[in-house]
Amino acid sequence: MKRFKNRRTTSTAAILCMAALLFAVLLAGCSVQKETEASGDQQQETWSEEMENSTALSEEPDDTDTIGNADNPEDTGDIGNPENPEDTSAALTLPILDEINSKVQIGTSGSSLIAVQAAVKLLEWGEHTGLDPEEIREAASAWLSEQTDSDREEALLKLEMVDDAYQRLLKEDARELLDTAGCADTEIFWGSEPVEPVEAIMQAAGLRKD
Repeated sequence: MKRFKNRRTTSTAAILCMAALLFAVLLAGCSVQKETEASGDQQQETWSEEMENSTALSEEPDDTDTIGNADNPEDTGDIGNPENPEDTSAALTLPILDEINSKVQIGTSGSSLIAVQAAVKLLEWGEHTGLDPEEIREAASAWLSEQTDSDREEALLKLEMVDDAYQRLLKEDARELLDTAGCADTEIFWGSEPVEPVEAIMQAAGLRKD
């Protein structure tokens, strides 16, 4: 009888333990479900906020990346100095003047022949440049004004030598002059008429009468 009671007590304790364990499992499951649902709701709210922010940004105009006027596709903005609409490029430079100034020498042996070679280069430049003669004249004047007094005087003498050779090359004895100056392989690609870009430089140098 006593043994039967012990067994019954043991069975009751086991049942109670199993019931407690089942209750704990169910409670844990409910907690996980609630946490999962809360996490899902929070993630959904985050996505919703991101979508709203993205939509708001896409609807706002981006002034920094806009080129020109949306109402007028051809209007791509101002170029040059906004205070002076006519100033659409940097200051014009004439590298041909630097080349002449560096190669032509005054009072040295063969200086006149070098002047002829420089005149050929000047003619070639004048025939192919697309610059406006007035722009060239202004650029040449600016180039001369940047020189010191002694350098300007020397540069003007060099231009005078080249101008003399240039005018001779416009005449009928151009072939003979080229051969003498070591330019036998140079074809005469110019005519007898003055070349406007070259004339603009010489005018700036004071070698032409107004």
